[in-house]
Amino acid sequence: MSIQVLYQSLPIAKEPRFRLQDGGLFIELESPMPVATALSVTAGEHTLQGKARRVREGAGAGMLVVPTEKAKLPRWLLGLGAEIGAGVEFEPEPAPPPPVVEVKPEPVVEAKPEPVVEAKPAEAAAEPAPSKQTPAEATAGEEDDEEGKAKAGDKKPAGKAAAKKKKARR
Repeated sequence: MSIQVLYQSLPIAKEPRFRLQDGGLFIELESPMPVATALSVTAGEHTLQGKARRVREGAGAGMLVVPTEKAKLPRWLLGLGAEIGAGVEFEPEPAPPPPVVEVKPEPVVEAKPEPVVEAKPAEAAAEPAPSKQTPAEATAGEEDDEEGKAKAGDKKPAGKAAAKKKKARR
């Protein structure tokens, strides 16, 4: 596979000879770009953003392009078949993806509906009808029941029970 060198999106070299050395790509060109010039090196779908670090003129003219984003060269450069010189480091290989564990779903057991039992509403306890007696009469009636002299519905006797009632209220 061959490379292409771009300066501001314009190709300045198509399929130049190159080698990997000193942490970058030494690209052989008759007229290299000045030091610190931003360049792009492309190969197929891959692109390396870099800058010219060193320039050589005369016999064996060219420039050393080093990556600007990372300290190490991308691994895709190995597939280009270039010579590899001293001082070349590549990015570490990506970690292998974790193994895929196939999880088998447990069989679904359909729940059988439970029989519906209709509950009959309980008959509400009948509340007693409100009494026509005043609270004082009801209390007096209870005292009379205890003595066995009168019943709750009877009129109050004026005897000892009335006297006891007055004493209890004081």
